[in-house]
Amino acid sequence: MIDEAFKEEFSKIDISERKFDFFDIIPPKEVLISKWLDFILNPKINGIGNKPLQLLIKLAGSNLNLDDYIFEDSYTELVTNNQKRMDIVLKYNGLWIVIENKIDSLEHDDQTNEYFTYINETKDNNEVIYIYLKPNYNKSKPINDHFNIVTYDKFINELNTIKKEDYIDYNKYKYLNEFIFSGGRFIKNQEIEITDSLKFYIKQIDKFNAIEDEYNSKNKILFNKICDEIIYCTNALDKQYKCYKSGNYIQMYKTNWSNEKHNGVHFEIVFDNSKILGRQLNGSIVLHIEDNVSEQQLANFKSINITKDGLQAYLNNEKIKQKVYLDFTSSESIDESIDKIKVALLNFISKYENVIDNIMG
Repeated sequence: MIDEAFKEEFSKIDISERKFDFFDIIPPKEVLISKWLDFILNPKINGIGNKPLQLLIKLAGSNLNLDDYIFEDSYTELVTNNQKRMDIVLKYNGLWIVIENKIDSLEHDDQTNEYFTYINETKDNNEVIYIYLKPNYNKSKPINDHFNIVTYDKFINELNTIKKEDYIDYNKYKYLNEFIFSGGRFIKNQEIEITDSLKFYIKQIDKFNAIEDEYNSKNKILFNKICDEIIYCTNALDKQYKCYKSGNYIQMYKTNWSNEKHNGVHFEIVFDNSKILGRQLNGSIVLHIEDNVSEQQLANFKSINITKDGLQAYLNNEKIKQKVYLDFTSSESIDESIDKIKVALLNFISKYENVIDNIMG
C-alpha cells in the first residue's frame, strides 16, 4: 500500500506549526476590526504617525502627503443624519478619509451613496478620500463610484513593510504586528487554492483513507486494551468494578455507587484526546461526584472534608486528582503507561473506596 514513490512525495509536504491568536478566542467582527484598524491608522495614538494611513491612501490612488496636513481626530461608527453608521472617518485639517470596512457583509441599503451625500454636505472645504476596504473573497462593489476599492491582501502586504524600528513608541508595534497576523488570517484572500500538497492528497486519497482506517482500528484496540486491563486489575482484587468508556475518558465505579454513565460517584481516567495511539499525553485520574447525589450524601462527604465544585471532588479544598504522563508511541511504552494508570487507580481505590462505600451505601 505504501510504495517508495508515495513515501518520497509524502516527505516533501510541509506541515506548518499551528499558531493561535486573538481571533481563536473572539470571532472576527467588522466593528472589532474597524476599531483595531482605527487605532493603527490614528497618527496621534498609534506610536508611528502617518505611515500606515499613508500606505492605505496610496493604494486608494492618492498621492497626497499626509505630513502636509494637521491631524484632528478619528471616529468609528460615525452616525450620519439618516442614522447610518460609517465604519471609520479620519479627519485632518483640509482632508478627510472615509473608510467603509467590508469583511463578511455586502453593500446594502444604498450605503456608500448615503455616506457620500452626508460627507459632501458636511465637509466644508476639506478634500475627501473614500476607501472601500475588503478581502478578495468579498465580491461586493461600492454603489458610489467615489469609493476606491482596496483589498486587504494588498494593504497587509504594505503594512508588512513597516518595521519596529519605524515606531517612535516601540511598545505599540505589537498592535500592528498582531493585526497583520491575526487579522490577516481572516481577512486576506480566502479563495480556494489547489496546492501541490492537496493535489498529492487527491491523487493518493485511497491510500490516505486506508491509513486512517488502520489507525482508527488500532487506536480502538488500544483504548479497549486499557479498559480491559484496568478492569482485570481491579477485579483481581475482588473489587467488582465496572467500566464506562466514552471518547477521551474512562469511568470506574462499583454498583452501589449508583453510577450508570453519569450518576452517583466514580473515578475518571481522563485523556487529552481520543486519538491516543502514537502520542504522548498528559492524563489524569480524578474523583467525580455527580449532581444527582443526595444532599445527605453530600453532607456526609463534607463531614470528612470532601466537597465538590461542578463534578470535581476536593479534599480540604485541593482537587482529588493525580496526573499521569502517558506514552503510547511504542509497545513497551504502552505497557508502561497502562501500568501507570493501574498504579494511580489502585492508589485512589486504597484511599477513597471505603469512604465512598460507607457514604453511598
